[in-house]
Amino acid sequence: MIRGAMMRGAMMRGAMASEWLKLRSVDSMRVTLPLACAASFALAVLPFASDPDRSAMSAGRLARYDPAGYCFSGGFLVVVLAVGVLGTLSVTSEYGSGLIGTTFLAVPRRRTVLAAKAAVVGIAALLAGLVLSLATFLTAQRILSGKHLAVGLGDPGALRAVLGAGAFLAVTALIGLAVGTLLRRATAATAAVLGLYVGANLVTGALGDAADAAGRWTPVQILKGLTSTRGASASLPSPTAAALECLAYLVVLFGLATLAIDRRDA
Repeated sequence: MIRGAMMRGAMMRGAMASEWLKLRSVDSMRVTLPLACAASFALAVLPFASDPDRSAMSAGRLARYDPAGYCFSGGFLVVVLAVGVLGTLSVTSEYGSGLIGTTFLAVPRRRTVLAAKAAVVGIAALLAGLVLSLATFLTAQRILSGKHLAVGLGDPGALRAVLGAGAFLAVTALIGLAVGTLLRRATAATAAVLGLYVGANLVTGALGDAADAAGRWTPVQILKGLTSTRGASASLPSPTAAALECLAYLVVLFGLATLAIDRRDA
């Protein structure tokens, strides 16, 4: 039993090393992600420069103003979408080139391959997400300090918003990976991810009385729930509910991806 566990551990480590090399070789990883991060940073931070001074705000607007949560709306969604697409490419690029067959020959346990991909993609996205979310927050607050609107990481909900935004990028990358494993084709997987992240809000908005309940499950609202410091609302999940919804997405999608990768040909 111990020897078997050691062999499985060695296989997992080898698979992860291989997946890291593959991820680094994807052109989009070297070009698209840095550009998306730069664009996201600029689009997320620059709007704060146009915000009025605290003294010019009405009491109602000041009560609604969220200097932490607003960092991760609008422009931040650029990198969210880019990371989701890169997550799909981390697996669809192998299916498209036919190299997935070689991968399965080297590591016959397909679940190990999927787990190694998920570990590498998730860790890389989490580290990049935490760096970007922290940089975005600190830069935005530096701008807002001159307007007497800034908050610090020690203020209620601020650190949780930064960590939540970074973790959400990892969740998005893993969702992309799972969708890519299910659909295998880059075009179809990319369209599915964009539909989930962009189209879902449009669809739920047309549901009438059920819009709020359904909207709480869309990724954009989940991100807002993770990063808002102003509390939940009818259409916005609480931070705890948003985290559980992220977990639900991953459990369902990776459950389906595991069944698919086990039961079909490469």
